[in-house]
Amino acid sequence: MELLVQEIRDCYQPVGKLEEMLVEKIVVENVRYARILGFERQEFSRDHAFFNPAVDRVGRYATSMNRALSRTLEDLDRVQIAQKARESAEVVTGPDREQPPAESVNATASGSAPSASGCCNEVEVSSRGPSDRS
Repeated sequence: MELLVQEIRDCYQPVGKLEEMLVEKIVVENVRYARILGFERQEFSRDHAFFNPAVDRVGRYATSMNRALSRTLEDLDRVQIAQKARESAEVVTGPDREQPPAESVNATASGSAPSASGCCNEVEVSSRGPSDRS
């Protein structure tokens, strides 16, 4: 688990409390998703698995965890893009000059700018099940 935390932190390099919280949430959602995948694997290994309502529940939980993870990744990406826009605006205008209005920073963050978290677009989800944890 510590390795996963360190890899995700190294990838996103959070700056500030909000980014730290989002990176922590990414780790938590990643671990939850991996645990759900382990349960899913267990349920599918049973006889007549598709007649068991647990398979449906596990599928719904997996979908929910996947959405939460995706939403958090998008939030972090948006925050990091906005931070980079603020930093570049400060470099252009200088620290003593007037900053651009927040609306222009938000417009830049919501535009089609490249992902600030490009290195982590393929975050590997651990597929260890609940019985495989160390």
